[in-house]
Amino acid sequence: MDAEGFAVIEKIVAAVAGGFLGWLAVEAVRYFVLRSRLIKYLVVQANTRLRASHINKEWLGDLARHHSSAGVIPQIAPRYSADHAEDLHESRDLILRYLTGPEIERVAKFLDYLWEAEYLTEGVCEAIGGYARNGTALTADECAYIQTKVTRVTSIVDKWPRSIKSLGDLPIDYAGVKGPGDVPVPPK
Repeated sequence: MDAEGFAVIEKIVAAVAGGFLGWLAVEAVRYFVLRSRLIKYLVVQANTRLRASHINKEWLGDLARHHSSAGVIPQIAPRYSADHAEDLHESRDLILRYLTGPEIERVAKFLDYLWEAEYLTEGVCEAIGGYARNGTALTADECAYIQTKVTRVTSIVDKWPRSIKSLGDLPIDYAGVKGPGDVPVPPK
């Protein structure tokens, strides 16, 4: 092969290498832009839910204190629908693709405990509301059961800050949170 043939091959190799490096640069920028947007979205969503959770915790405590006394028919039938955070659930693939291991762990634990607090809150409202709608007085066992759920919600929400600036502000350690074993079986 002569010098002219080598020059053509060099140009082809250079074009392929240049194309690959260009593609790689575009993909790297794309990755970092999408990661940045995902993190911003998750921080905004977490802050919305953190604020709501802290407000709900106070409301739930007041509800249990004032409307769940043994031998008394609750005077209100509260309704609460758990926030299923479906938008965050649907972001799972993006979370797994663009976040680091520690970020995934923080977000996953936050979502698990968020859902648990939401379902517990819904359960307390259903319990008190059921007795109010039926005109039935709460039993001491039911009051204790309601209070235990409230304690679990409080133990979860108390682990969270009121707001975050980054995903690193979400807790990774949930030691001390009351678990399902801490809630007695509901009375029949």
